[in-house]
Amino acid sequence: MHHAFTSRRAVRRTLRAAVAALGSGLALAAAGVLDPAPAQACSCLQSTLPDAYAAAVAVFEGHVLEVQSVEPTASQPGYRNVRMQVVRSWKGTESEEVVVTTPTDSAGCGYAFSAEQSYLVYAGGQGGGLQVTLCSRTQPIAQAAEDLKTLGMGATPVDPKKQESPGVVAKPAAPDEPPARGGCAGCSLGAAAAGAPGSAGLLALFGLFRVRYRLRRAAWRSGDDLDQTEHTGA
Repeated sequence: MHHAFTSRRAVRRTLRAAVAALGSGLALAAAGVLDPAPAQACSCLQSTLPDAYAAAVAVFEGHVLEVQSVEPTASQPGYRNVRMQVVRSWKGTESEEVVVTTPTDSAGCGYAFSAEQSYLVYAGGQGGGLQVTLCSRTQPIAQAAEDLKTLGMGATPVDPKKQESPGVVAKPAAPDEPPARGGCAGCSLGAAAAGAPGSAGLLALFGLFRVRYRLRRAAWRSGDDLDQTEHTGA
């Protein structure tokens, strides 16, 4: 009888162990369904500066103005549109502002841009747009001293649309041509004014002529009176 009691206790222990194991398995299975394993992180090798520059469509220093997230759909994953002001450029862009896209999460090799921060951007491109990933050597400008030393000063972009004023057409400068035959009225008047004496000089000259005329007339009269006197005396 003691042997039978011992057997029953062993069976109970075995059943308890089996139930506990089954419960643990169910719990692990539920955890796997409710909390799936995280996706694998982006894996890529950091490229060298010459390789990154050669592979990039555009290389520039950009200041982030706005980051806009686009939710994923059934046909495409989520991504971010990052609007940036181009501070200086070394390749591929002459605009003052550009928009680059990057995947939303780091698992898709998306780059975590922050608003109001500046970056040295190595952007690729497909279909005419600029794209940035973690594998592109893009980095905060504060950490890009080595790259900036190699790249040099860069060029400051200027938007050609801002250089042109709509509706205003510049007139070409008139060439230096001689005046038409006969000259212009203004030129003739100017030359006459420059070569002719003033009104005061004309009056003085006219007065001189009048004095000389009167003197000659007086001399003529004196000569006539003398002749008459001689004839009378004779």
